Amino acid sequence: MDGESLVASVAGHLELYAMNGQLNPDVAADTLADAAFGERVTGFDELLMLHFLLHEETREFAAALPQRLRALRTGTKTERQLVRSEVSEQIDWERTMRQRYATNPNDRTLFVTRSRREDYDLPENLVLRATTELLRRGLDEWETELSTYDWGTQWADDVLTRTQQVVAQQPNLMRIREPEPDEPTASMLATAANSRHTLYRSAADRYTLYQSITGSTPDRDRLATLLQETLLVPIGNASDPHRRLSGVFELYVLYTVIDACATVFEQAPQLRPIDSDRNAVAAFELSDDTTVRIYYEQAGTDAGLSFMSGTDDATDLTRRESVERRYADTATEIGLGGRVTTNRPDVLVAVERDGQIDGDRSLMIEAKYQSPGEAGEQTIRRGIREALEYVAYMRADDSLVHDVDGEWYGVGSQPHAMLVVNDHDGLDISTTTGELILTDAGAVAATIRRQLRSRFSSYSVANEEVDFSHHEDTAE
Repeated sequence: MDGESLVASVAGHLELYAMNGQLNPDVAADTLADAAFGERVTGFDELLMLHFLLHEETREFAAALPQRLRALRTGTKTERQLVRSEVSEQIDWERTMRQRYATNPNDRTLFVTRSRREDYDLPENLVLRATTELLRRGLDEWETELSTYDWGTQWADDVLTRTQQVVAQQPNLMRIREPEPDEPTASMLATAANSRHTLYRSAADRYTLYQSITGSTPDRDRLATLLQETLLVPIGNASDPHRRLSGVFELYVLYTVIDACATVFEQAPQLRPIDSDRNAVAAFELSDDTTVRIYYEQAGTDAGLSFMSGTDDATDLTRRESVERRYADTATEIGLGGRVTTNRPDVLVAVERDGQIDGDRSLMIEAKYQSPGEAGEQTIRRGIREALEYVAYMRADDSLVHDVDGEWYGVGSQPHAMLVVNDHDGLDISTTTGELILTDAGAVAATIRRQLRSRFSSYSVANEEVDFSHHEDTAE
């Protein structure tokens, strides 16, 4: 699969991606017009906040705040106060006499005073306060990602830190009251949008954009435009195109797996954004006690899973294994911990039944977008090793999943690992060992469907018994 076809195949899903990569506004073209973002997924509003922050005009608005907030428009507000005896403000005699007559005409100690103060609670200032609250909430939520990934560089040069300080502490901004739940109103936004001051016009524009994409009936055109301009693509910086596109290939495999599950299980997945949280990116409820969770570059720690080797997993060791044990033992003795964390599978299909991980039906998938020649062969060799390591060291609640009397290879009725390569030239992709399935980009969808039907032939969907093994795969 060439790079252009690979990117095009995942472009319709990239609105859910928020991990390492590059901002690439041209990659999606028109593919987002009919994308699934109109159908809400768990955490999608938070993801829209990230795209809002990545929009160039939002960053420019934030960068200009420190200077522009020094001089806000204010009005004058008259305050009246009922006092007795001591008077420090101007007396409003008309209201004083009315108050005395209404209470006690002979009380000469009662006065109504009048004072004027600067009023910051103008309509345009309330719009400004509401917009800066959006910034504060979004930056607090996405601070780690904006500081970590390359696509957050537009918030570098202290723009992120300075903006957080300004929206939380700037004296003039703090003098504006917090907007009510139904504010800013349409009239307030109109006042700010028609202001002569750039600060207020920009605030109204930013707030209106966010409101239009997160409302109960979002503006799909504005949403599609925003996503196209702030789309995150998992493309690396390496000069080798195969290394640059390895992340895109992983996403291709991930969504092929999700689509295959949706086809076989005959239900739509419960989706989540693909971010640095350790949650599953998709889930399927097959029955009251069976859940299939799909993870991307995560170990499934929220389900009690991990991939760690230990110091007590074997007795007969090769010299290389002995070095690993000695290394782990030494690390333990000096307080570093005695376990070696392995890599995590690119895609993990974790099956949980009756609250326990069903290791025999779970599947670990490694995706390798290899280059031609010897370098590509080394990539595939590494993929085989990594895939087998996942099987050997997969743990649930700290116990090895694939382990029968100390053996892990060929345990159970199904292979537990799959290696997906880009090009099978020179390889026998029909090979299935006791633990490893080998397939390529063109055959991965059909291979996944076959494996799912084999694993879930007697399971039920939504409490209705379905024999998946007899379903025809028309796509094969």
